[in-house]
Amino acid sequence: MEAIALLLLIATWLLAIIFYPKLPDVIPVHFNFAGEADGWGSKSHLFILAAVATLVMALTGFSAYYPMRMTNLRIKFTEETKATQLFLASRLLRTVNILIGVLFILVEFSMASSLFTVKPRLFSLLTGVIVILLLLSILVYFALARKYRK
Repeated sequence: MEAIALLLLIATWLLAIIFYPKLPDVIPVHFNFAGEADGWGSKSHLFILAAVATLVMALTGFSAYYPMRMTNLRIKFTEETKATQLFLASRLLRTVNILIGVLFILVEFSMASSLFTVKPRLFSLLTGVIVILLLLSILVYFALARKYRK
């Protein structure tokens, strides 16, 4: 899963590098729920977004290796179930990391939407799907963590 997250992060930077020279100086940087641009900024926001993606994905990826230190596990568990609980927390963080990577790429495509015939609304719809998958991942984690707590 780490390889997938790393590939997504590399793709985020590559897209910023590829899109930057092709975009006008001012691009959409914020979108409402209908997928319409409602905020504008410099095309350098592509690199800011890639830098934020790097920070967020690095922290999430690192925390997957040390879930006891980096997260506040809300589920009480015994020594017998500790390994299972740590596995579940680690798996959740790795899944979240991949979904965050996809989310950053979708935001970059939305910001560069002037280069495509596809409307930004499609990217907003896909972003909504990713957010729902993030929430489902968390719900599945809590259901499994409760199941294996004792």
